[in-house]
Amino acid sequence: MMGDLLEALPRGDTRLLREWLAARGVEPEKLWCLPRWNAEDESAGAPSMRRRVSRREQAADELAVQVPKVTGTPGGVPCLLLYLRYEVAEAWEVSYHFGLLWDTLGAAVDHFAAHPMAADDDEGIAVASALALIESLDAEIRAENALACSVPGALALAATAAADKAALAADLAARVEPAMPWFTAYVVGLARARETYNRALATAAGALADFLDSGTSLAPAIAALSAAEELLGGDLRARSCLQAHRFSLTALADAGTRGWLRVDRGRIAYLYPFAIRGKTASDVVLTAAQQAKDWLLGGARPVEVHQSLNLDDVWDGSDSLGRRYDGTHIGLPDAVIRLDGERIQSVRAQLRLSVLGNHCVRFEADLAGASPADIYAMTLRAAPESGTTEIAFDGVAAGTAGADRCPTRLSDLAVRLTQDLGERLGGAEAGVHVITRPGMFRLVISVNAASQVRRSGGRTEVREIRAAHDLANLVGGPILTNPVTFLVGSMAEWIRYAPEHGLARDARVLAEEWLVCTSNTTLIAGLGLPLWGTGTRETVAEFVASLEGLLAGWSSELAGHYQSVKRLQERLPGPEEARRTTVQAMRELADDLEREKIRLRDFAIETRSAVGLIRSPSLVASPVAASMLALLLEWSDFARRIRDLEVTVEEVLDERLALSIEKLARQLQEQESAVEARNGQRQRAKLDTLLAVIAAIGLSGLGQILQGGYGFGEQGSLVTISAIVVLSVIIGGFFWWSAGGHQGGRPGGTR
Repeated sequence: MMGDLLEALPRGDTRLLREWLAARGVEPEKLWCLPRWNAEDESAGAPSMRRRVSRREQAADELAVQVPKVTGTPGGVPCLLLYLRYEVAEAWEVSYHFGLLWDTLGAAVDHFAAHPMAADDDEGIAVASALALIESLDAEIRAENALACSVPGALALAATAAADKAALAADLAARVEPAMPWFTAYVVGLARARETYNRALATAAGALADFLDSGTSLAPAIAALSAAEELLGGDLRARSCLQAHRFSLTALADAGTRGWLRVDRGRIAYLYPFAIRGKTASDVVLTAAQQAKDWLLGGARPVEVHQSLNLDDVWDGSDSLGRRYDGTHIGLPDAVIRLDGERIQSVRAQLRLSVLGNHCVRFEADLAGASPADIYAMTLRAAPESGTTEIAFDGVAAGTAGADRCPTRLSDLAVRLTQDLGERLGGAEAGVHVITRPGMFRLVISVNAASQVRRSGGRTEVREIRAAHDLANLVGGPILTNPVTFLVGSMAEWIRYAPEHGLARDARVLAEEWLVCTSNTTLIAGLGLPLWGTGTRETVAEFVASLEGLLAGWSSELAGHYQSVKRLQERLPGPEEARRTTVQAMRELADDLEREKIRLRDFAIETRSAVGLIRSPSLVASPVAASMLALLLEWSDFARRIRDLEVTVEEVLDERLALSIEKLARQLQEQESAVEARNGQRQRAKLDTLLAVIAAIGLSGLGQILQGGYGFGEQGSLVTISAIVVLSVIIGGFFWWSAGGHQGGRPGGTR
């Protein structure tokens, strides 16, 4: 029976185990949710920033509820731990949010550290074995994190730790075989497979580190990977991973004697565009220029604030309205990136706030003697999918801004800076909202000097590269012309990048300069140019990159208008309701619709004006710079996105607002016509009644003649007067009823 529960796990079938746990009061779904990034409520914030300090405690609290439900049941606690480990491993297959995985696994270890079980009985030994498997998985995830950081030395250490813990789990499981053979069979099989996998991975990672450092042979590592593939037999997931590593190391070995890229002089700018809504761009720039020196941003105070950006005078354009690209510069301390406490990179940090609204967070790092592995690692750190690290401003302890807010990636730090900026500008209470996301980034890579490095027979030959387009033909060159990947599948995956592919556009300009654009990178290779000569090209490329935030802001504002129109549409009365709605209420709704239409028209005019300036040659002083700007705008798909925005604006204006206003105008006209008709009917009723009374009075005159002519007495006169009054009432009532006076005003109508 117990064996059946675990035998199905390798096939992905958890039904029996979940049912067994549920029958004992455990809530498997709550354990399933613990490691999953999308199982939290929406208030948790951006998924990439969800490793809060409280998450590990939350997992520990949940385990404190669930574990006692199977304590005392033979095999209960080990089964619960194996189920938890399985769900974390499954979540790991589809997520790079490693923090949640580590927190869940760590909570299990913490729980049993605080509530230890007897170490000398079978149940306690089985629990220790399951915990060793959990710690092995924790180390495996750390190994992949090092892979995503492109740090092979850290990868080798983590894989070794994973293998050691797996071996311990197998040894402990073997000790309880007489009492729990089902447990031993499952755990020993799983643990030995994970040990085999991680030993091969550690060997390969160590060999890769040595190869990149000194060119030692990769043949033993490739052989170790091949042997592990054979041993793992039907474990298709593990075999596919080992195969990917083997392919990369084989490609590296084959390229060992070819010419390798080395960037001798250059830099990488990491750009994270954003927009601010609820405050005009000029107000944002002015407020920051006046107050930012006292602000706390990302836990650090600015080291410098300038009321203009550091731009060359090519940006002194000739716009007839005097508009130009400029803004406020906020310089911050250097940000230091660490992995497992070891410093792996630092970047210069700043915020650029633009009067045009295309704001961005900007980090910058130098390329000096950078190998392909160095460049690859540095580019990976731009993405929200990069490995989890510890990031803090130099001189500021990690977590100073609140450990709950400590960023783990550059993209997280960029989001944190924009959020803090929004708060300093007034925050949500003042209607200020920042539009950003971790995946909205672009790298601008500038290469000013490069060499070809060739190792052969213990010697190293270095040759200067003079033609920029030759960079792609060197080993590692395609890193410069490929986009930053959203996942890392193997060690040194960059060696298999294609030199030519469909994800890039390129052009050769001026003095043998090479311009290459992908979905998230821009390469400016100007070999042999003075550093100041590439500055203009870099600022133009960065300007175009920052427009992503402006477009996101416009899209967000348009979405706000759409929601406003939708809410107004919901207030439109239906045919029946319209007859019960007052004219005043309908007029107020009509005014609201008209005001929204004016706001949307103003938004459309504002965006068209900004787009016109961005596209205008007058934005910059140089025709060459204007041509480069136009080219980069074309490559960025700017025109299509603006067309889409304009079409959406017109759809909201014409199809939603116009139709709503037309419908309301028709209803209002019908309502006013109905009111006017009712008022006319009442007026006619009054007039007809008056005429009837006058006629009756005329009859009274006739009565006087009859009375005088025939000499009616007192009694006759009374009868005559009574008859005249009754006749007057009957005639007046008849005309009043015929004219519709009995209908009065409808409930809710205007009287």
